[in-house]
Amino acid sequence: MPSSFPPFAISIFFNKSKGSVMANIFVPFPSSPSHKCNIMLWVSMEGKETEGMLKMTTDKRQQKRSRSDREEERDRLSELPDCVVLHIMEFMDTKYAVQTCVLSKRWKDLWKRLTYLGFNTTLFNNVVKFNKLVSRVLSGRDGSVSLLNLEFTRRALPGSLNMPALKSLQLEAVSFTARDNDYAEPFSTCNVLNTLILDGCSLHKDAKFLSISNSSLSSLTISGSFEGGAYKIALSTPNLSSLTVTGHNNHTISSACNLSFLEEVTIDTLGYTLFPNTDLLIISWLQVLTNVKILRLYSGTLLTILRDISNPVSVSTQPPCFVQLKSLILENQPSADISFEQLKRAVEYLLQNSPQRRID
Repeated sequence: MPSSFPPFAISIFFNKSKGSVMANIFVPFPSSPSHKCNIMLWVSMEGKETEGMLKMTTDKRQQKRSRSDREEERDRLSELPDCVVLHIMEFMDTKYAVQTCVLSKRWKDLWKRLTYLGFNTTLFNNVVKFNKLVSRVLSGRDGSVSLLNLEFTRRALPGSLNMPALKSLQLEAVSFTARDNDYAEPFSTCNVLNTLILDGCSLHKDAKFLSISNSSLSSLTISGSFEGGAYKIALSTPNLSSLTVTGHNNHTISSACNLSFLEEVTIDTLGYTLFPNTDLLIISWLQVLTNVKILRLYSGTLLTILRDISNPVSVSTQPPCFVQLKSLILENQPSADISFEQLKRAVEYLLQNSPQRRID
């Protein structure tokens, strides 16, 4: 045997009844470390060697498996174009997206071009580490790439959101903290805030008022929930053009300005009547929103208004006077079916002090 022949292992099995010897030889050839050959040698029952038959087979399955392993070891993710990789990274928490910078030179600065950033405080042991990461990410990202979305998931918000470049903000199930008095005023330093959505938000501890004070705000959505509790909303939004109130709302609404730029109001409330002290609540909202040009009301809201005006307390309450109303849009809901007579009565009440009116 040549000295250059690779080392091998051999196992021999003898079957006396069949007069055969089978040898399995495993040879680690360089091209395939687990290459296997099966050699079968036949002998006569008398023990004398005869003209035998030698069979050699290769385990092709093992060869295929080796090629498959090499395919699996390919870094397919890095073969994708940057735009696709960035899109995938935007589904990750930003903490993990930033950690990809250690993978290779190509990944080192890729995270800096993310247009969506999401931070979750529950992934950190303390707020100091969370604040440090947020600061490093915001200061280290590529300034030539616009930041389209910024999402925070945290246990609490500060009393004031100091975000002077923020244009759009959506908060879900957030509890606002009052500062030195009963007022929580988180948005006054968001100098260019245009759109604000509050979904199921509440006030923390002894706070009683949520002050939405912002001169640049044009669109406001307030979606209530049973968990949010009852509190007062004070508006100081002179440029507000769109207001939507939905869900289980029992918040009183007041305004420090006449909302002269208010174009459209949508009110779709169901279930808030289960709260105590909510008589004439929707009517009180409408009295604050009398400069609206387009008013959209849902049938559930109309039924609530009908219930309120049937209350003896409403006798001393004047109907709202919509001085600029151009269109009243009524939306029917299967869950709050309203008869034609009920609809007619509600519309007559709402429009009796409105000089301009059109019903859609």
